[in-house]
Amino acid sequence: MGRRRGLGVAMAPAPAGRRLTVCGFAALFDPAGATPDPAWLTGAADRMAHRGPDDAGIHSEPGAGLAFRRLAIVDVAGGAQPIANEAGDAWIVYNG
Repeated sequence: MGRRRGLGVAMAPAPAGRRLTVCGFAALFDPAGATPDPAWLTGAADRMAHRGPDDAGIHSEPGAGLAFRRLAIVDVAGGAQPIANEAGDAWIVYNG
């Protein structure tokens, strides 16, 4: 079996009979500073529902937007994303 490539990162194929299931996230950046449409971000998260059926979240602000789907493996009750720093001026989505 060959290797798949995504975003410049080599990914090993899934074991026979199994599929890789991990959280999913998307980002939209507008260098002109427009605020991404929350409906677009929600749609992006909805299209990734198979990647994370346990939770979904979006964040939108001037110039950037984040969408996330969560596959809860640990900390099932917590772990909602996107997550902000204490000041609320920096936001991330992450896997792991």
